[in-house]
Amino acid sequence: MRHAQPGASLDQWETHLTQSWHDICQLYADCSEDKAAAQTYCETALLRVALLILDDSDTVKHHAVKVGWHQDIHTLLRFKPQLDNFRFKLSPENRSQKAAYLHTFTPRNQSGQPLLKNLQLQKLQTKPYLTAELTPNPVFLIYGFSFGDNAQN
Repeated sequence: MRHAQPGASLDQWETHLTQSWHDICQLYADCSEDKAAAQTYCETALLRVALLILDDSDTVKHHAVKVGWHQDIHTLLRFKPQLDNFRFKLSPENRSQKAAYLHTFTPRNQSGQPLLKNLQLQKLQTKPYLTAELTPNPVFLIYGFSFGDNAQN
């Protein structure tokens, strides 16, 4: 698990992911006598990548994440939050505090239609992209917390 700096732009998520992945692989390599085996272990042990967006505001609707699709840098999937359907709600015991909602970000193709496929992340060492092929690569998910009075914010 690696954290981005507070206030880091979502436009730079690929750079942060690539650097974080390099750091994790380097940590395994430093602890192993067989560097190639450590790299292989890293690549096979990673099951999923989740990008969690935490925002102090009452909405996550202004956030969007763009990801390359099938190695084509000109074809992007745009992940937007599902505001009308949240995963769960955390209600504080103190009623004066706002509830927190966890929203799932869903991918949309270039025409804006939802892409209802399980997506896997490829090429973590270079520029990551997504594919729907069933290969032993990490599943990619995006979630966002909003802190508001209702999920419609």
